[in-house]
Amino acid sequence: MAIKETTRLAGETNPPPAWTKYAVVEIPFGGAKGGVAVDPKLLSPRELENLTRRYAIAISILIGPERDIPAPDVGTNDQIMAWIMDTFSMHRGYSVPAVVTGKPVALEGQITSANAGSVKARLVAEGANGPTTHEAEAILLDRGIMVLPNILANAGGVTVSSFEWV
Repeated sequence: MAIKETTRLAGETNPPPAWTKYAVVEIPFGGAKGGVAVDPKLLSPRELENLTRRYAIAISILIGPERDIPAPDVGTNDQIMAWIMDTFSMHRGYSVPAVVTGKPVALEGQITSANAGSVKARLVAEGANGPTTHEAEAILLDRGIMVLPNILANAGGVTVSSFEWV
């Protein structure tokens, strides 16, 4: 897919769909999202583990090395991904580390219209998923600050995730 077309499609949502980063680096993965509507900070570690393991069982028919491979996102961490892998593996009867991937977890909307005027840079490279709101991006561009979209700047994470799978 051409970068111009990918950037156009990505600009229609914030953050852009996961598949756009995969498309930029020509990796045939990405796109699915799923989760549980809960604030993990409100759960005890044991409650979070139980919830994660139950969720892993529920989605186990949808995930796997040859199917969909979950990766961490906002609200998850390495431990949660390890519980998913462990639960999936226990039900298979052998270790299946390729059922999940890992990458740094980043927060969305860190540069907003409220703080975009304070940014002191010539270039903002979006290393997170959707760190700049549409309003903030407009302010930055009006100020002559170039914004490198996360689908380009953050494609390294999906590339590394693909290496874990292969």
